[in-house]
Amino acid sequence: MLYNIDDQEMTYMPHIETYERWMRNLPERDFDTIIRAIHELVDKTPPDQHIITSSYIPGSDWTDTPYLPIYMACRQDWESARLFFGQLVWRAIQLHPEKWYFVRQQRDDDRPIGMTYFRPEG
Repeated sequence: MLYNIDDQEMTYMPHIETYERWMRNLPERDFDTIIRAIHELVDKTPPDQHIITSSYIPGSDWTDTPYLPIYMACRQDWESARLFFGQLVWRAIQLHPEKWYFVRQQRDDDRPIGMTYFRPEG
């Protein structure tokens, strides 16, 4: 379950048109594998390290990872694949049974670094 900082549940997908276009190119079994991989990462995050930043998850080489089909779904466009990955993390957190919040972190030059997700403390 995904909530904003004001404790409102996020029931929508940002940039839904783009997400749906890329989803048409992603086989359902690959989607399921990606969501499962993100859930495993979320579930392994220790409570005292309850923060995940989407741009740090996949690394720069997606070869032999569950994330390679994202790149293929985006017609091997690296920038599109990175954006789609961020949307898939959003969707995975929405589908996760635990309550998570999000904030957008900024780089020093004000370019977005990715979405940061965190569990409520306590």
